Amino acid sequence: MARKNNLGCDYQGSHFGAWYEDACCSNGYLWDLDSGGVDDAGNSYLDHGGDIPCPQCNTKQYIKSYLADEYESDGYASLDMPLSTKDVKNIMARLPSNWRRMGKRFWRAGRREAIKEAMRGGY
Repeated sequence: MARKNNLGCDYQGSHFGAWYEDACCSNGYLWDLDSGGVDDAGNSYLDHGGDIPCPQCNTKQYIKSYLADEYESDGYASLDMPLSTKDVKNIMARLPSNWRRMGKRFWRAGRREAIKEAMRGGY
């Protein structure tokens, strides 16, 4: 029997441009707390958001959607910096383990691409 992945948590953060916490998680995606209003029945609703994955309960999708390009370009640029084997292994030591595992995958892909180009002479 497959395990059902329940998304949704109590995460709140600043993702919609405000300095204060203006985003909340609902079903694994972030919604703007500054949007929405109250309908005729008196129920409040949010009408902006739902396209940013939650970094706490939908981490894999968040990294793939929003951080992959940044990590890959950081890995590509790392070829210019002299890094020891230990530095390469512990490049994202301050991140939580689930973020680190995904992030290192993209970082290494960027570094591999830079090494390939350097070996071809196109760097």
